[in-house]
Amino acid sequence: MYYESLEELKERFNKRETLFNQYVEDAKTAFSDEEVEKLFNKAFEVFDDLGSLVDKLNELDNSFEWTKRYMACSSKLVELSSISMERSFDSPATSFFKTLKRNIWG
Repeated sequence: MYYESLEELKERFNKRETLFNQYVEDAKTAFSDEEVEKLFNKAFEVFDDLGSLVDKLNELDNSFEWTKRYMACSSKLVELSSISMERSFDSPATSFFKTLKRNIWG
């Protein structure tokens, strides 16, 4: 079984984080509801990948840098979800955040 080195994991995280940020920025400026929904769903998929990478990185590096960066992505995703909820999308990611919002903020 192959295990990635810390440097390889960092590189993968950086690339995925860049892709995530691009999806978020593109969604904020998209003109059509369909495009916003598509980009939001892509960002959510990448966010899920980032979570797996953070778990692996935290096993090798206890600086919590990766957790902080992941949480920053989380904040961006929540902001983007509020845009998609305003536009009334019914995607799996939007449903996830609607449930989260109900459970946390009532």
